[in-house]
Order: sequence, then structure tokens, then C-alpha cells
Amino acid sequence: MNIQTYQVTAIYQGSEIGYGEGEGLDYAVEDCAASIPSIYEDETVTLSILTNYGETAKIDARVYLTIDGYVGVTAR
Repeated sequence: MNIQTYQVTAIYQGSEIGYGEGEGLDYAVEDCAASIPSIYEDETVTLSILTNYGETAKIDARVYLTIDGYVGVTAR
């Protein structure tokens, strides 16, 4: 059984500001979002997604703060 793993990097103005990885895309994105500093709230970042099979994708996302102070991202 092959397990799909993901690496997600958050990029803002050419600089890496967050990173996450995991066996599911949702988990990897959440892990990445948790590593983004809150000063990027309301900014648009690029999420660069890499799978263990070498597939890549890039999506734009907005950084937000949850009511309990955690950082999240939502696709634009």
C-alpha cells in the first residue's frame, strides 16, 4: 500500500513563511498554517504543495486568525 504524503510551503513575496507536512493534504495544510506568523493576517500567500510522487501544485490562499488565536488559510 502506497501512502500519499504532502509537503506544503507558504510563500509570501518570495520568502518562505511557513511549512507543514503530513500523510493527508488537509493535515499538511493545517500544519503549514500553524507555522505562519500571525503578522501575515489578511495577506495572500502562495501554498506550494509537493507530493511524495513528485507532483506539484500552487494555489493562492488568504491567511486568517481564528477566534481562539490560531492561524488558518483559505483558498482564494
